[in-house]
Amino acid sequence: MSNSSVPRRGVLIGSTAAALTGLLAANNTAASAAPAKKAAAATPKLKFAADGKFKIVQFNDTQDGPRTDRRTLELMDKVLDTEKPGFALINGDVINGSPKTTTEVKQAINNVVQPMESRGIPWALNFGNHDEDSMPNGTNMTDAKILDFIRGYKFNANSKNDKIQGDSNPQLLIASSKNAKPAFGIMAT
Repeated sequence: MSNSSVPRRGVLIGSTAAALTGLLAANNTAASAAPAKKAAAATPKLKFAADGKFKIVQFNDTQDGPRTDRRTLELMDKVLDTEKPGFALINGDVINGSPKTTTEVKQAINNVVQPMESRGIPWALNFGNHDEDSMPNGTNMTDAKILDFIRGYKFNANSKNDKIQGDSNPQLLIASSKNAKPAFGIMAT
């Protein structure tokens, strides 16, 4: 993706250590461990609202296994319902080392992404240092395999075309409220 299509000012580096609810202004349960399939080119479109605002929420360090703590999901549900964001970032350390199978890794991830999927909120995930911790248990779920899995969700915005080093560093453009022209960019690393 070319940096020339987005002004330098328009890039937000999303890698803070604490959960964040941000407002940008410019011009519960677990389901099955398999995401709903989306068309190959159906990457969610991000767009500023008619009032010129775009809200992002960020969730960090959920670090759960296939049985995600209900309090984590309740918090995510409350934040999403209160803030009504245009985008959610799940920022690293989504799972811990407890999964013993590929299915358990997928279920742990599914639990955390369902609050956005069920509301139709575009989201992306980037990895922390614990997301491959189940590998010694024989899950064989590398970051690259997890990324392939999450790209199958309907509202996931992680792209295969990112030209940034690392497996899950999405660059996303947010269209103007007036047209489809990019007005802002998000880079989650």
